[in-house]
Amino acid sequence: MTMIRVTDVIGYLTEPELLNWYLTKGKTACKKIQEDSLRIGTVVDLLIRQDIKGEGYLIPNGELAIANCMTAWEKFKIVYPAYVSSIKSIQTEISDGEIVGHPDIVLDDSIDDIKTSRAISPRHWTQVSKYARMAGKHSVGIIRLDKETAEFEYKKFGQDVIDYENQVFDAYLTAYRHNSKIREIIRLQLEKEVLGI
Repeated sequence: MTMIRVTDVIGYLTEPELLNWYLTKGKTACKKIQEDSLRIGTVVDLLIRQDIKGEGYLIPNGELAIANCMTAWEKFKIVYPAYVSSIKSIQTEISDGEIVGHPDIVLDDSIDDIKTSRAISPRHWTQVSKYARMAGKHSVGIIRLDKETAEFEYKKFGQDVIDYENQVFDAYLTAYRHNSKIREIIRLQLEKEVLGI
């Protein structure tokens, strides 16, 4: 069975604000910004995992955005001193049938995700809520580490948000599967045309 990643499903449909950004900035500029954001997020994720495991971490030289995210993380730990010790696992693979995901942080009854974006977007809640449903958790949280201000934002929600966002995920999944079926239909039609059937 082919596994479908939660992030692929929710990334399939472009939000109107993101589409407008693409149209305004241009494809090349947007691609560069997205690649840089992904790189920053990946490095911050690695550094936080090292910190949680007690290994310490080293911020790469000249990486102000990463340094700001890690400063925000340190501030978060001061405000929530028991948080790190309450973490049950980090980046654990969870699955539900063909759907697979890797939540950042698993707590006793919550799934939390860490974001380095400028804001918490609606699809972030869809992602973390799907993870919570898959893991049988009853609350979700997002820790946003601001790469410009070195501040953090921490929001948590309960079962009502998880239930609603899983309905949203199901809608994304329907669109994602529909696209796969349509592509297969088109491929078969093209194949028949080439073979003259």
